Amino acid sequence: MKDYLVRGMSMDGFVKAVAIRSTELVGRGARIQKTTPNATAAFGRALTAASMMGNMQKVEDGSMTLQVRGGGPIGTITVVSDSVGNV
Repeated sequence: MKDYLVRGMSMDGFVKAVAIRSTELVGRGARIQKTTPNATAAFGRALTAASMMGNMQKVEDGSMTLQVRGGGPIGTITVVSDSVGNV
């Protein structure tokens, strides 16, 4: 099954929801970065969050950077997303 991102909003605009399936994205990122299982979990969460946040931007040509400074053996994770949600 392919990855996907679904957005929804209540009719009054006060409630927004986002759902994402990012299994292939995380798997590809883990292969590229050659991460350990624990690092893959953290990296996957960062990739997924950045994709969701990037997709929620109101500008079409924007980008956003998510940086997680864990302080442990993994160190810092940095992910950049465009306004479509590509990371």
